[in-house]
Amino acid sequence: MLGIQICNLKKSILCLLLGMFLLPGQLVAQDNGQKEVEKIGSDPLQGRVQTDSTEVEEILNRSGQYRYPNPDSSILLARRAIELAADINYQNGKAQGFKNIGIVYYDRGDYQEALDYFTRSLRIYEQVKDTNGISNLQNNIGSVYRSVGDYPKALDFFLNSLRNGQAIEDSIRIGTAYLNIGTAYSEDEETYPDAIENYQNSIDIFEQIDYEDGIAYSSINFGEWYLNVGRPAEAIPYLEKALAVFKELQVDPSPILNFLGKAHLQLGQNNQAENFHQEALVAAEANEDISEESKAYIGLASAYLS
Repeated sequence: MLGIQICNLKKSILCLLLGMFLLPGQLVAQDNGQKEVEKIGSDPLQGRVQTDSTEVEEILNRSGQYRYPNPDSSILLARRAIELAADINYQNGKAQGFKNIGIVYYDRGDYQEALDYFTRSLRIYEQVKDTNGISNLQNNIGSVYRSVGDYPKALDFFLNSLRNGQAIEDSIRIGTAYLNIGTAYSEDEETYPDAIENYQNSIDIFEQIDYEDGIAYSSINFGEWYLNVGRPAEAIPYLEKALAVFKELQVDPSPILNFLGKAHLQLGQNNQAENFHQEALVAAEANEDISEESKAYIGLASAYLS
């Protein structure tokens, strides 16, 4: 059992800790999710003579697509994939199914359930000696421990994830591990230099392979951390880098715009702060993001009153 309750512990909204970069263009309508689950449940083979790994992978892919618009359907699809994978002894399919379910529980803040499912997935990957899968799940489990405030245990899993990523020369695994190691080190002032080194390593790795999602999310985390430690001038270049990628990928930029507004406000640049928060408000309203909309209003009020 996890020994720490996290009711009031802040979880960064933009820490991409689970290695699933799902963009809006990859998502599908919520209403279709339940229909698809029902279709698979009533006709699991969909005209095929027997289930094969390709069908399991297709169901798992759809499970991942429903992560945000319909998480309950994501879980149902993952469970169906696990059943079919068990029927044909497709261990990697079972492992991915457990991982998908764990991710939904992580998104919901149910960290005990997330840990249970991630652990099941990790055990399977260890049994089949899938180093990529092992590295990924070590990263996920580390993310759970980070979210509940157990930073030493989180760091242990992140470092093991890094070692396995390096063993198979997987740049995405390596970059993600560096990012997460940075988040763990960023919690203690004594290890701030280690945090900076690992955040920068993450950005460098993702830039080497031109992985825009990774560049953006690493830059956001780095920039947000600089804001949190009172170094707004150093935050701005990273936030601007992330903003450019988000706009190119047509992802809601309101969180980054609010961060930029906060940075300029800390620097006493109220006009710039007001402009960024106003832009954030427009983006948040367009994307129906109530949380960022509220932050934009608060930022605007602060800019007006300062």
